[in-house]
Amino acid sequence: MDGREHSRHLKAFYKHQCWVLRLFGLWKLSADMTRSYQLLHALHFNCILTMCVLSLDASCIMQLVIKARDLNEVIEVFITFATALAVLAKFLTIKMKNHLYRQWCEIIESSTFRPNNEREIQLFQQSERLARLVRNAYCGLSFIALNMLMFIVDDSGLPLSVYSPFDMNRKWGYLSTYGYQYITASVCCYVNIAFDSLSASFLIHLKGQMDILCDRLKNFGNYSKCNNDDKITEELKNCIKYYEEILKVAHLIEDLISLPISIQIVCSVLVLVANFFGMAFVSIK
Repeated sequence: MDGREHSRHLKAFYKHQCWVLRLFGLWKLSADMTRSYQLLHALHFNCILTMCVLSLDASCIMQLVIKARDLNEVIEVFITFATALAVLAKFLTIKMKNHLYRQWCEIIESSTFRPNNEREIQLFQQSERLARLVRNAYCGLSFIALNMLMFIVDDSGLPLSVYSPFDMNRKWGYLSTYGYQYITASVCCYVNIAFDSLSASFLIHLKGQMDILCDRLKNFGNYSKCNNDDKITEELKNCIKYYEEILKVAHLIEDLISLPISIQIVCSVLVLVANFFGMAFVSIK
């Protein structure tokens, strides 16, 4: 597989997710962009961060304080707050570690990770198909969940239980709050789709490289039959160097996804605890 074809296949791992990151201003601009364009890009990012992400967290906190004595309301708000907090962690991590994402893209496009024969090409294409399948399935399920959350509601309530400064008894107040919730929920959904599917692509590509390394070691006996010690030594050194490069990529991926995924796991556990507590409270009552 030549370099151009390899680069084309690699785009399946991250191209669509990068479109979403650029849409929200999370992808750093190239250095040759004008000063005014960079300022507009920074303004765009800060508007989305403030109006869609931070405002949702703030609305959840205010609702928790106001409804502190209503356990059912607190649990509903806490579920939204946990999701918003996890999205905030992903949002800021992508922005602060943007250079590491670019570094990952540059590393995997190097000749070191390029398949050398038909067997390796098949293994590489298997990982590419799996990454595409996971991305599409996760995207589809997320869109279904978002639309079910936002549209399967009655006129007497709102999809999200968060604080709103508007009067819900008036039509304009209800519609304004509904529109705000739809926009913020959509942003959270898109960020989750981009980050989670990109993280999965990282790991799937890494697994594919390990499969290629295993294939090289499995077929190492072909070199031992030729009784060429220099050739055997050279292939062993190449496998060791290849493994070292895979480890570098693994450490880079760990640096990129460990913190936001850890925060998401903690938030999910807290949501489960809150739900169990609510069920126990209802049964006792």
